[in-house]
Amino acid sequence: MRAVLIAGVIAVALVEGCPLPGKEQARRLGVERLVTGASATRDAVLTPFRPVFRALDFSQRWSLFPVADKRHYRMVIEARPGPETPWQVLYRVHGPERAAFADVLEYRRIRGIWNPGAKGPRGAYKAFCSWIARVVFEADPRLREARVKMERVRVLPGGAGVEPTGEEAFAEVRRR
Repeated sequence: MRAVLIAGVIAVALVEGCPLPGKEQARRLGVERLVTGASATRDAVLTPFRPVFRALDFSQRWSLFPVADKRHYRMVIEARPGPETPWQVLYRVHGPERAAFADVLEYRRIRGIWNPGAKGPRGAYKAFCSWIARVVFEADPRLREARVKMERVRVLPGGAGVEPTGEEAFAEVRRR
């Protein structure tokens, strides 16, 4: 009996977690009717289990690697000795200034903290900004302000790099 129950739970989890392309991707692939039918079937099969999913906050539909926003950003870290001086770029993703912090900041698990998602900065972004400001201040005691911001870019075709748009977002300033 226990084996049947376990097999049933696994089967329901497999159905619930079955990845299906989104509407736009299904349309591009020419399988929109197939995906619509599969989605409707999945919803019908899972209807009796929805209260359990909600009660246990359970789902197999989670993103191992969350999709980033369709708008592309690159992080810039700047610092200055005081408000009367201009900001100096210490680090820019894929920029000539990246050497100082690239080994730490471009590691995939760290990048997941600061790289904006579809809904903007991730939950740990403010804490990340405070942490990197402390790192900057320790590296150069003359610096009094640190700023982390996202610079909107356009990704060039064929891996040719990025082109700045002039837009900035999600700026966070920390002071010593």
